[in-house]
Amino acid sequence: MENLNEIASNALGLLVLFVSVTELIGYLTWGKRYFRFGIPIFIRQIPMHRSTFAAPSVSQMEVSMSSSFWGPSIKFKEIGQGEYAFRNAISEIRFWGFRYPPIMHGYLAYVNDKAEIVVKGYLIVAYPLLILYIFGVVISFETGLILLGVFASFSYLFQVIRFNTVANMVTNLSTPSSSQAVNAG
Repeated sequence: MENLNEIASNALGLLVLFVSVTELIGYLTWGKRYFRFGIPIFIRQIPMHRSTFAAPSVSQMEVSMSSSFWGPSIKFKEIGQGEYAFRNAISEIRFWGFRYPPIMHGYLAYVNDKAEIVVKGYLIVAYPLLILYIFGVVISFETGLILLGVFASFSYLFQVIRFNTVANMVTNLSTPSSSQAVNAG
């Protein structure tokens, strides 16, 4: 029986390693599919009062979402017409304020045919898997679940605040446009 537990633990470890490496590659390389799809744990749809609107530039968004006491800068990358990926800055050195491991990566879309802006946060699946594996296998599964709940709640709370700030920022910076029609989905 002990041999079976060891085999299961090793198999789970390999699965966690595979998922973690796959997610890290998507996160670091700004993978389009990685940022467009996933398990949504945050969704905000903002109706716009005009049918066609232009997105602010990436540099405008990044200046608006620069580092604060509550979190690191948020970086944006255009991944399609009217579609943007966003995530916490990776290489930013911070000596003050809160630090938290990200539990979400973000997707922002300007959907002109619905006259709305959509902001989504997709779960970084490796985060809960790593916590459960490290603490669940090393200490106990129950301890792993408790620690996952504590760490994930803390990270989620701060990222929801930051993602809502992203939604408010793009709403305020978006401008009417008669020449630029964007249809992202």
